[in-house]
Amino acid sequence: MDWLERMNSAIDHIETNLADNISYDEIAQIACCSTYHFQRKVYISNIMRKYMRKYELLGQERFI
Repeated sequence: MDWLERMNSAIDHIETNLADNISYDEIAQIACCSTYHFQRKVYISNIMRKYMRKYELLGQERFI
């Protein structure tokens, strides 16, 4: 399983168990990585999403 499939499995688990108390450790285990690396991947994804959104709002077509 590659990184994207593991992250999608983790996201599916989160969406399926939204009403439950889910820990980072549990999600990281599903994503087959350490809690630290899972949190870093989520953090970096959020930064990239904000960066792309900023340029969308400015009407930029390309991300430089």
